[in-house]
Amino acid sequence: VQSGPHFGGHPVRHRENFRSKCVPLSLHGDGTPAMGVGKAWSKMIDVWSWSSVLVTGPTVLNVFFIFCVHTVLQCTREGHDTLGVCFKKMVWSFTCLWNGTWPTTDWNGMPIHDSRAGTPLAGGFFAAIWVLLGDLDYVAKDLRLPNSNSLAPCCLCPANSSTIPWYDFR
Repeated sequence: VQSGPHFGGHPVRHRENFRSKCVPLSLHGDGTPAMGVGKAWSKMIDVWSWSSVLVTGPTVLNVFFIFCVHTVLQCTREGHDTLGVCFKKMVWSFTCLWNGTWPTTDWNGMPIHDSRAGTPLAGGFFAAIWVLLGDLDYVAKDLRLPNSNSLAPCCLCPANSSTIPWYDFR
């Protein structure tokens, strides 16, 4: 991927030994029916998982569950943002993997009193989220990126509904 345009701005290129020590990860989020599948009253859950981009083999052995939550149980009230808390914990966890060291603070910034804090996590290896996987609904709703049917649907390019159509590849 080093010849790709997105690599030039990615912070992994500044890490020492990234070619031999970085484990590229994919993060997948999606909604799926959990109760009443196929019925008008069906209930959905949102599910997040991760895996290495380099792994081969059966999905059941290579994809790791992070969390799931029923959509009807998600709160968005000020001070009670269910997904905000979940994402804050995920960011903390993936930041620890990116740093490649045991954390010195918990997900709320409180000190961790553990002899491993600040020491190498995996023998010098570190991880970087390289791929975000999800359908268009997930990208707009949970990642809060532009909606696919909005006036400016892409966060990575200048395509819009008035001056630069999506099929203009200049």
